[in-house]
Amino acid sequence: MKISQILPLVVGSAAAGILASISPAQALVFNIGGTNYDVTTVTGSSLSLSPLLTSQVWWGNSSLASSFAGTVGSALGSPNISGAGGPFFFYDVSVLPFSAWFDTTTSSVQNGIQGAGSTYAIATQSTPVPFDIPGGATIPTVGSLLALGAMRKVKKRLAAKTLVVNPVETVV
Repeated sequence: MKISQILPLVVGSAAAGILASISPAQALVFNIGGTNYDVTTVTGSSLSLSPLLTSQVWWGNSSLASSFAGTVGSALGSPNISGAGGPFFFYDVSVLPFSAWFDTTTSSVQNGIQGAGSTYAIATQSTPVPFDIPGGATIPTVGSLLALGAMRKVKKRLAAKTLVVNPVETVV
C-alpha cells in the first residue's frame, strides 16, 4: 500500500481526534416527566446565584425538585453535606432556603433547609443534536466517512493518471 493511499485515512483520523478534543464538555441529560434536560452544577451562595436559581423549572415546586433530585441522584457527584449529598435543587426561600437533594448515605431524596454546601443544580431543556449517534460517536463517524471519501477520490485520481500516462496508440 502506498503512502498516497494511507494519507487520507491518517488525515481524516487526525481531524476527528482534534475535533473530539476541542468539543466542549456536555451536561448530563436526564428525562424528567417526558422531557430531556441538560443538568449541570454551579457553586456559590444562594444569595449571589439567586437570579439563576429562581429561574429553574422546579422553582416553587418541591415535588418537581424532589423528582429531579431522585432522577439525578449522585450522577453529578456528592459535593454537599460533607460529601454525602448531591447538588441542591433549590426551590423555595419564603422563610429559609429550602432544597431537595439526594442523600448518598440513605440513597433517598431529602427535602428541607439545605445543609452545609453550596453546589446547586441547573437545568435547561435539552435540544436534539443533529446527526446524534448513541454513544457519542458522531465526530469519529463523520471523520471516518470523510477519510473514506478522500480515499476514494485519491484512488480515482491514481486510476485517471495511469490512463493518461500510458495512452493506447493505434497504428494505422
